[in-house]
Amino acid sequence: MSYKKVGLWQLLKIAVISMACGSDAHAAVRYAPLFTDHMVLQRDMRVKVWGTAAPDENLTINFKGQISHAAAGKDGKWSATIGPFKVGEPDTLTAGDQVLKDVVVGDVWLGSGQSNMAMISSAFTKDDPALAEAVGKSYPQIRVYQSGGRGWGAATPEVNANTSALLIAFGVALQKEIDVPVGLIFSAASGSPSGRWLTKDMMVASPGCLRQMEAYRIKNPPEVLEQRRADTLAKWQQTTDAAKKNGTPAPSAPPPAISLDQAIDLTNGDLYRTYMRPFIGFTVRGILWDQGESGTGLPGLDQYVVTSALIRGWRKDWAQGDIPFLLVQKPSGLGCAWDAVDPITRGAMPYSAPTAFPPDPQAGFFREAHVRLIDNPATTLVITSDMDGMAHPLNKWGYGVRSARAAMAAVYQRNIPIYGPMYDSHKVEGSRVRMSFKHVGSGLAIRHADKLTGFWIAGDDRNFFWADAVIDGDQVLVSSAQVPHPVAVRYAWGHIVPWANLFNKDHLPAQIFRTDSWDLDGKD
Repeated sequence: MSYKKVGLWQLLKIAVISMACGSDAHAAVRYAPLFTDHMVLQRDMRVKVWGTAAPDENLTINFKGQISHAAAGKDGKWSATIGPFKVGEPDTLTAGDQVLKDVVVGDVWLGSGQSNMAMISSAFTKDDPALAEAVGKSYPQIRVYQSGGRGWGAATPEVNANTSALLIAFGVALQKEIDVPVGLIFSAASGSPSGRWLTKDMMVASPGCLRQMEAYRIKNPPEVLEQRRADTLAKWQQTTDAAKKNGTPAPSAPPPAISLDQAIDLTNGDLYRTYMRPFIGFTVRGILWDQGESGTGLPGLDQYVVTSALIRGWRKDWAQGDIPFLLVQKPSGLGCAWDAVDPITRGAMPYSAPTAFPPDPQAGFFREAHVRLIDNPATTLVITSDMDGMAHPLNKWGYGVRSARAAMAAVYQRNIPIYGPMYDSHKVEGSRVRMSFKHVGSGLAIRHADKLTGFWIAGDDRNFFWADAVIDGDQVLVSSAQVPHPVAVRYAWGHIVPWANLFNKDHLPAQIFRTDSWDLDGKD
């Protein structure tokens, strides 16, 4: 082979290798899936941008003329922090030679939870005229992120119809008020208990979780769980044998019994890793969380301690301080409204007088747990007890507007009422108890009857009776002829509470409370 032929062959090899290397280098720079055309970056805060590139590659990031630099690690991952930025015209975001177009600055909200967040608008527009009208419009100032490769897109009728009904209603109402671009990140999973939305590390960092876990283990040692399983199987076998004898369908076998620790190890954190981890670190204005119908999924752990641990754990991983959390109150509705014709409270239960005897005393603990969650810093309850009820409320527009009002007051510091009367303190005065409240607003009010209903009262024997209650200025006096020496008062204590009719004059309902600390077993 001649020198010229060898030289030509080498040159061809070099050219091919160079082209391949250049192609690899060009293709190596990538944004994470969250970063696409039409996205929204959070205003007035530092914003993290990340992705992958060739190992050790140096990148220049540019947005609105602000230059930042990043170096990919040995694993090819890179990140940079840019900003803060003010709201302005759309611009391009570049990382290396990768360009994202039509990027705007505004407020980013993430919506998560279970079915009432996950269900899309098209499932509700038939029964919700206000939602149908909103969904049918285009909103250039609202951008929606949907996973599965769809990325960010403007809120057009098609996008709206396939987005969380609650989240799009929230976004439309919010954007109208703040008049800046709004980004909505939609990431939820139907039928999901809260225990699957936080990791085991988040749980063991929670004193409340640890305390309840230990209490459950003490009350439910392995031999007790085995006996309970044996009893369940025996009852199932009896039912199955009877069904065979009668020629009727046999029931399904009960699922295998698992311990608390097995439940934690099997499912704990799987939804967090799938649905939240892709967004961790992306700067947001707040989080709208709608979950509760499926409880915690963890035996012995209640919604208060698990959701509180979730809030703290997410905030720690996000490293953005106390990100505002808006929590949609559970259970959904099941109380009366000031005005059931109002578009927000349309579909609420009608008022009904109390029955002869109080409902199950155990029934209020789930409702109480959700109200207590506002003890967490920067955490706001979206009041729903006076709204459309059921497992899946049909009035999604009302839920979205109520959520946006909560955001306006708690996050954007608007002076608007979002809570009805909430228990503050009490004082026993002989045979009656004087109740004081926070969030009285324009004053206390009775609705739908000529007297207050929904209060219980008990003495040292812990036997509760319906109480007589009267408004005295901004306080309520509670008593009963059957309880001459009262020690405890409860209000709206139950799951379904159409007989609780204390409001403030801002038309917002009083919330469940108790003055006692008697637990589920009736013991301190």
